[in-house]
Amino acid sequence: MTFATSPTTPFRRHFPITSAGESKALDAPDSAVLRDEVVAHFEECVKVFRTFDGPEIARYYLTHYCALSAEGDVKCYTSVEEMASQFQHMADDCYALGVRVFRYKDLETTPLGTQSVLATITWEHCTEDECVLNYWRESYILVRTEAGLRAFASVDHAL
Repeated sequence: MTFATSPTTPFRRHFPITSAGESKALDAPDSAVLRDEVVAHFEECVKVFRTFDGPEIARYYLTHYCALSAEGDVKCYTSVEEMASQFQHMADDCYALGVRVFRYKDLETTPLGTQSVLATITWEHCTEDECVLNYWRESYILVRTEAGLRAFASVDHAL
């Protein structure tokens, strides 16, 4: 597929060129359908996080995944093994702190074309009786794959 560059202020947007030589914008997905897809993704994540199984949690992230902390620390993962190890370490820490329930709220979604979305949520770590131990706001770039939405990158927000 050939792409033409169309200037916009201050960014440049790329449009595919049709067989007639015209350029047209890529259609964004229906926002209600997209939101349902994102909700289903995070509901699956909540279930898998409760297993405290690092390799299983890692399945919900792309192999090349980058995370930016609220303090500005960047961590990029380039292998399934590296991600599984990191998520296992995080899961073990959560369990040791008494976390037994993971939940999210305040979902916001912004389509990023037809195959990706910016999703922002507030995560809560809770005890078994659902007392909140910790919370934070996080944004994800989620990408559609054959296995469903997967995280490409995330950013923790300063609270």
